[in-house]
Amino acid sequence: MAHRIHRPLPSASLTIDQQHPKSLFYQQKRQFPHSLVLMIIDIKKFQRINTLYGYAAGDEILRQVYAVLQKHRQKEEALFRLAEDQFLFFLHDETNEITLERLLVFDREIYQLHYQGQWLRLLLSFGIHRVQPGDEYQQALDYADNARRYEPDYSRYSSSYEFSSPAIQDPITQRAQIETWMHPALDKPEFVVFIQPKIRLNDGRIDGGEALIRWYHEGCRFRCMFFCPSLSKIPLSVKSTRLSSISFASVLPAG
Repeated sequence: MAHRIHRPLPSASLTIDQQHPKSLFYQQKRQFPHSLVLMIIDIKKFQRINTLYGYAAGDEILRQVYAVLQKHRQKEEALFRLAEDQFLFFLHDETNEITLERLLVFDREIYQLHYQGQWLRLLLSFGIHRVQPGDEYQQALDYADNARRYEPDYSRYSSSYEFSSPAIQDPITQRAQIETWMHPALDKPEFVVFIQPKIRLNDGRIDGGEALIRWYHEGCRFRCMFFCPSLSKIPLSVKSTRLSSISFASVLPAG
């Protein structure tokens, strides 16, 4: 479960690292094999800032957030803007305790930011993943992002953080394995469509049907909920040509 950040009541053009994060990830993974940490920092409900103050003000506030993070960036660490209201930080911390101490400093200083005399009270969510030897870039990024999303309802009223863990990593690893199996399976007769009729209760006549797709791979049957999210990411043009081997277990009669 994500941890809520408790803070005491306070008293009365964006520059980004030029090197692409993916290439830098592998470079730093070799250089810092035991201390590389990926941290995703998301500003909660940032759209509210754009609505209240306008997009130009939103850009200025993002510059302020970036300036806070940049101030605490250590030598050879890297900071990127990942999306409109998200940042990606490559940290070099030997322990999770050090990372947490730094995270609390980031949060405290960003929470104090003002714009035109108005206290912004920005809340953040942090997802942290300590990079392992076998991690690929996108995999590590997903681990950190899933950790960030792994938060309880109360965190909408407070900043929160979560470290990646096996409970968070396992679904991502499972999805990656399914996608690895799926691509060659598209060229084999492993997908079966079952046509399930809809029966009118008043007269028992068939009034249509729905298609249920199942995937049979090496003696195992995968339910739709496990592979459809991955299948939906494949472009339609690819699926239409490669699913030619799909088989139909039953077909509705005409009429």
